[in-house]
Amino acid sequence: MHHYLDMPEDAQLPHTLVIPKLIPDHASIAMVLSEHAGHKIRIVSMGSSSLKQSWMAIAEKNAIEALQQQINKRHSLYQRFEALTHLLKSEIFIERIDCFDISHFQGDSTIGSCVVCGIDGPIKSDYRRYGIKGITPSDDYAAMLQVLKRHYSKLQDAQLDKTKVIQPQVLLIDGGKGQLQQAEKAVDALGLQDIIVMSISKGSARKPGLELIHISGYAQPLQLTADSDALHLMQFVRDEAHRF
Repeated sequence: MHHYLDMPEDAQLPHTLVIPKLIPDHASIAMVLSEHAGHKIRIVSMGSSSLKQSWMAIAEKNAIEALQQQINKRHSLYQRFEALTHLLKSEIFIERIDCFDISHFQGDSTIGSCVVCGIDGPIKSDYRRYGIKGITPSDDYAAMLQVLKRHYSKLQDAQLDKTKVIQPQVLLIDGGKGQLQQAEKAVDALGLQDIIVMSISKGSARKPGLELIHISGYAQPLQLTADSDALHLMQFVRDEAHRF
C-alpha cells in the first residue's frame, strides 16, 4: 500500500502483483489499488508457475541483499559511535549527535541548519532550519550563537512545546575555535549540562582526512588519522549538515 499509493498520479502501475503466498486481505488491497491505478490490478501467488517462481527468486535475492546492506550500515555506524565514545573518554555511550552549520549567499540570506545522527543513521524528523536576522552580514559567529540559543531554548519548554528538542550527548559545530566558543557561550547561557561541545575544521590544507577536531576543555585541537572511525562519523554528520 505504501509503495503504490505514494507513487505520483502519472505513474504506470502494473496489472498483476506476484507475492510468495496470498495474504488474507489481498482482495481488498487489490480493489483499493485498482481504484488508485484506474485499471484492474490482480494480486496472485507465484504458485507452481516456473516463470513466476524465477521472478520471485530474483526478488527474494534482492531483498536479502538489501537487508544485509542495512545490517552492515548499522554495524558500521555503531562502530563509529563506539570509536567517538572512546576518543572522548565518555562514561556513557554516545548515541546522538547534533551538528550545526551556517551558510549564506554573498553575506546575505544567512541560514542555520541542524542535522541529527543516531546509531541507526540520520534522524531527519529532527532536522531544523533557521533564518538568521538582526546580525551584521557575514558574521558567522553571531549567527551560530543565535541559532544555538533558538534551538536549545526549546529544551526548557519541552513539556509544553510539540516541537520538542532532545538533548544530544555531542554538539558538533562546522568550524574552528571561534565557532566552538560561540557554542560554549550558548550552552553556558542556557544552563545545559552533560553536552560535549566540539567543532571540526578543515585544517590548513583543507583536504578531507586532515581536519582538526576542537573539543571544549582541550588546549589543543586533535588531528585524527584518515582511517579513524570517529573522524569518519564527524565527517559524515558535517557533510550532511552542508547538504541540508
